[in-house]
Amino acid sequence: QGKSSLIEAIKALFQGKKYHPDKPIRDGEDHAEIIGETENFIIKRTFTKAGGDSVTVTNAEGMKATSTQGLLDKFYGEFSFEPMAFYEDCKNVKKKREQLNTLMKLVGLDFTDINAEIAEVKDQRSIVKTSKETYDFEAKQIPELPDVGDELIQMSELTEKLTLATQLNVKHTETVSQIEAGQQEIENIKASLEKGKEHKATLRREFKAALQNAEEAQYAGEKTFAEAQIKQEDLAETLEPLIDVAAINQAIEKADSRNEQVRKKKQRTELLKKSAAKSREFAELLKETKTLEAKKAKRLAAVKMPIEGLSVNEETILFNDPNEPTGAIPLAQVNDSMQLQIAVAISIALNPKLEVVLMKGNDLDKKNLEAVCKMAEEKGYQFWIEKQSDDKKNETGFIIEDGSVVPADKKETLLHSAEKAGKEAATDQDVLFKDEG
Repeated sequence: QGKSSLIEAIKALFQGKKYHPDKPIRDGEDHAEIIGETENFIIKRTFTKAGGDSVTVTNAEGMKATSTQGLLDKFYGEFSFEPMAFYEDCKNVKKKREQLNTLMKLVGLDFTDINAEIAEVKDQRSIVKTSKETYDFEAKQIPELPDVGDELIQMSELTEKLTLATQLNVKHTETVSQIEAGQQEIENIKASLEKGKEHKATLRREFKAALQNAEEAQYAGEKTFAEAQIKQEDLAETLEPLIDVAAINQAIEKADSRNEQVRKKKQRTELLKKSAAKSREFAELLKETKTLEAKKAKRLAAVKMPIEGLSVNEETILFNDPNEPTGAIPLAQVNDSMQLQIAVAISIALNPKLEVVLMKGNDLDKKNLEAVCKMAEEKGYQFWIEKQSDDKKNETGFIIEDGSVVPADKKETLLHSAEKAGKEAATDQDVLFKDEG
C-alpha cells in the first residue's frame, strides 16, 4: 500500500489543490506536509484541517520565493498528462477524439476561432446551395419557349377595339330595328292608300265634297310615303356592317396565352440568372473555406510537436515516422512500441525543467519497460513508475509497505517472512522505478 498516495503526493506538491485528495490529513492529525527537494529548490506544501493549502519555495541560499505557485508552474510543467493512459487510448477507436483534444491542449493548438469561421462559411454555403437548387427547380418547371417573343401584347388596345365594336354593333341593331319599323309603317300606309282609293271611288259618287277631302288625304299620304321612303333610304345608307366580335375575343384569348408564355419565359430566364449568381457565390465561399483550411495548416505547422513526425487533422492524431517516411497515418495504426514512445515523448515535453515523468506501469510488459528505461537514459530523465512487482528480490526499486519505504537491509527479512508464512502480499509489493539503467 502507498504507491498511489506517493505519486499523488508528488503531483500535489508541485501543483496543489487540483491533485491533492479530498482528505489529505490523517485522522487525529491537525495538518499534513509534503516536502520535496529538487536541484534548485526545497518545496514544502502544507494542508490544514480548515481546508487551507500553502506552499513555500526556498532556494539553496535560503531565500523564499514570493509567487510560489506561479514559479512552480513555470519550472515544473504539468503532471495531468498520463502517458500510459494515452498509450492505452491508442488501441481504442472511440478515444481518438479525446486523444486529439489532449494533444492539442498540451501543445497550445486551438482551432476554435478558425473552426467557427469555417462553420459560418459552410452555413452560408448551405443557404446559397439551397437557394440555387430552388431556383433551378423552379426554372425546370417552366418549359423553354423559344418561339415566344419578349414583349407583352397590349391588352388595352384590344379591349378598346372590342368596346368600340360592341358599341357599333348595338347601333347597327338599333338602326335595323328602326328600318324594320319604318318598313312596317310603309306597308301600313300602302294598305291604307289602297283602302283610300276604294273609299274615294265610293265617296266620289256619293259625296263630292268627300272627294276633295280624299284628294287632300291622298296628297298628304303620298307626301308622308315619300318622306318615309327617304328616311328609309337614309337609314339604309347609314347602316354599318356587323363586326365579327368572336374573332376579337379569339385574338384576346390568344394574346392572354402568349403573354403568359412571355411571362414564364422571363421568369425562367431570371431564375437561371439567380442560379448562376448563387453558383458564383458558392464558389467564392468554397474559396474562403480553403483559405481558412490553409490558415489552420499554417497554424499547425507553426506548432512545435513533442516528437518529430507528429501532426493532427480534424479527426485524429497522425504520425509520419521520420526514420521510415511513408506518409502520415492515424496514431491508432502506428506500431505498439512507437505508440509508447510517442506517449512518453509528450510527457517529457511537458516537464522540461523537472526532468521527471510519472507513470502508472502495471500494464507495462518487460519489453516495453526496457524501452521506457532506454528512453529515460537517452533523455536524461527520471521515470517514476508505479508498478506491482513479481520480482521478490526487487533489485530494481524499493518497497512501500503501509505507506512507508522499507529500509534496504530489511527487504530480504520481510520477503522471507512473507514467503515462509505462505502469504501472497510480498508478490504484490509496490515498485517505483527510477532511471538507474
